[in-house]
Amino acid sequence: MAEHPGFFTMVQLARQGGRGHRNELALLAQPRINGFFLRLTLNPELAEDLTQDTLLSMLVHITRLEKTEKFWPWLYRIAWNRLQQHYRNQKIRAAIPLSELNGCPLAIRQSQLPALQKLIHQEALDKLHLAIGTLKETHRQLIDMRCRRHMTYAQIAQRQQCNPLQARLRFFRAKQSLRQIFR
Repeated sequence: MAEHPGFFTMVQLARQGGRGHRNELALLAQPRINGFFLRLTLNPELAEDLTQDTLLSMLVHITRLEKTEKFWPWLYRIAWNRLQQHYRNQKIRAAIPLSELNGCPLAIRQSQLPALQKLIHQEALDKLHLAIGTLKETHRQLIDMRCRRHMTYAQIAQRQQCNPLQARLRFFRAKQSLRQIFR
């Protein structure tokens, strides 16, 4: 894209602190940078916001530009950094723990966590009991002996009239049947 006559002179004057030249430079850069963001985000509102941030940064930091002919690569680097920062911030906001959202009306406060955890635990137990109820009788008995009564494999083997290794294998199969229900 060809620059208008005197473009690099305007960049040089903007670098030297000419406020009018900075504003004119921002007006010239705005369509290019906005198009850049629009192609990358496909979101006109986001493109406009990022364009404004980029142009503001350009105006603040134009004195750091070392070579006027490197203006466009320098400005696109600022734009790219703004875009990356936007997505990093978006990712961070999505990963904020519930405990840090105390001011938010939808957030769960620390004082509510024990009650919520108890409710979740009870719901999981209810689902587990329903699932156990659908198992074969022998599998239900094995899970009851091992998990509720805390019997050893030797005790289970004695009750089932088998050896401890077979009791362990039968319990394993009962757990596998239970897992199949939860899938």
